Parts: sequence; structure tokens; C-alpha cells
Amino acid sequence: MQTLNDERYLVRLGAAEVLGRAGWEPRTESETVSYLIAKEQWASVAGSGPVRSDR
Repeated sequence: MQTLNDERYLVRLGAAEVLGRAGWEPRTESETVSYLIAKEQWASVAGSGPVRSDR
């Protein structure tokens, strides 16, 4: 999901909102972290531990 990693905040947020409403589930830990960051769920991000970046 490249839109979750877009440099523009509103693009990331919009993508996360649409994906969440559509019932999308992240397939990788990296997608999960990108989704949580886009949704600004910082406590969940911090609890996920170190993640390998796919970028």
C-alpha cells in the first residue's frame, strides 16, 4: 500500500480511512505500522516494536 506511505499527510490519512471502512486487513507487519502511523495511533505503533522497513 504505497498510499499509506505517501509524503502527504492527508493522502495517508484518507487512504487509511478508506481502507478501514472497506474492511482491509494489513498482510505484513510493515503494512500494519504504516496503517497505524497514517491513523496516528501512536500508542499502538510504539507497542509494535522494531519493524523492518520495506522502503
